[in-house]
Amino acid sequence: MCMLKDLDAEGSTIRFSSLEIENFSCVKKGSVSMDSGNLISSDLLGVYGQNGSGKSALINAFAFLRLLWCGVEIEEINNYVRIGEATAAFKASFIILVGRRKKNFDYYVKVSQGKREDKSWFVAEEKVVVSDYDSLKNRMSFEYSVYDAPPYVKPASLASEFIKYMEKNSYILDDTAPDLFFPLQRELSRYNRTSYLFHPKMLALYESFGSSTEDESLADYMLLMNEYALRYLFVINDSYLQEPLQKAGKVPVVLPNQSFSSPGHMGYFAINLNGPTFAREAESDDFFTFIAQINFFLRALCPDTELSARKLDKIESSRPDGAFYQVFTKKDGLEIPIKFESLGIKKLISLVNVLVLAYINPCVFIIVDEFDSSLHECVLHSFLSAFKEGGKGQLLFTSNNLYPLELLEKSQCCFTSINPENRYVKLKYVKPNNNLRSLYLSEICGNKKDSKNPDLFNPISSERIKEVFSSSFLMHKKK
Repeated sequence: MCMLKDLDAEGSTIRFSSLEIENFSCVKKGSVSMDSGNLISSDLLGVYGQNGSGKSALINAFAFLRLLWCGVEIEEINNYVRIGEATAAFKASFIILVGRRKKNFDYYVKVSQGKREDKSWFVAEEKVVVSDYDSLKNRMSFEYSVYDAPPYVKPASLASEFIKYMEKNSYILDDTAPDLFFPLQRELSRYNRTSYLFHPKMLALYESFGSSTEDESLADYMLLMNEYALRYLFVINDSYLQEPLQKAGKVPVVLPNQSFSSPGHMGYFAINLNGPTFAREAESDDFFTFIAQINFFLRALCPDTELSARKLDKIESSRPDGAFYQVFTKKDGLEIPIKFESLGIKKLISLVNVLVLAYINPCVFIIVDEFDSSLHECVLHSFLSAFKEGGKGQLLFTSNNLYPLELLEKSQCCFTSINPENRYVKLKYVKPNNNLRSLYLSEICGNKKDSKNPDLFNPISSERIKEVFSSSFLMHKKK
């Protein structure tokens, strides 16, 4: 067992603090932060800006980092590296509270594109630094660089400590010589397209090493971060970096428990849109409990709508270890296959459990792209108001609906800018009695000469749209 308590223990939590991005998508440089110093009540951050200005890039950066920390394979990221650049870099900071210990956890990673024809990406540099919250001098670090020869982890003292441990406990090495373990990990992480420091074999080493000592070790914090990413960090988007579930025609529903999770899903349960949904036999009772949990909240938001599930006894692809269920939405006694349900209902089904979980658990961090998409403004208002007033977790979202600006504080709002060196900014010169929504609209739609925030992305002018609409370009007839 890790000498530190796990994140289910009372008083144990991880809170996101800040993220810096470099050369990712349309972001040359950008950073966002949340007020993570308050560890017992909710943190919110809404990100606003014109289409194509960097909102989804921020969400995709979180999706990428989460999968690195989970130690799973990442698909090609080269399409997300800024055009003309060969590398992208990220630095994420968190606060970890375990018992009386309060730590800063800083993670830095640089990914590079190979020079081969496939231009596959790989983790070129990684670094983790854990320091006391009140004293940065007391710190532990773990660093890796593919450019070093040989590519051993640093500091050397920690690498030596791991090697000595492996020499006495050869069962964790799979017949690998201890002094070859770290260079072999370089090849494995590149081949598997995973993090080096969070590769499954490294995580196994941390777990074994941490359980062998009564002293606090960096291995303990690496395991805590992995647990956090697997169980408490949820990125909900529609991008290329999303869990493979959505791309397979499934609704990824976030669960308040892990009973349905299989390797790779990491907290999501997939409701199949194109056919029946499979649940293992041992989970059949949990499956209907899960349906009931969804309905408990769905009825409050959509009084005439609920989920139902019907077991399919005869199906060609039946499996002895479980059963298939057809999931429906039920309205006025009529059952409709969930495939034909509206996007709004599907989104509510995906979000409701994790929002409840974030409301009651300070460890949970939800990151949602286009939170307002397909949701009625009243539902959006209810979610944000309840979360702001009584929640405990963290919520970061992008939105095109400006209404939430009337609910949030100025410190809870972030806006995209036209400055590629500083892509995310907060409004300056905001008075206590200012309405953020009105102020933002006046800044981007008013006279730029009078603007106190000139770097904000501007909407497309109506005059420009009129010019396009009245153009004869589309009216030319072929002769």
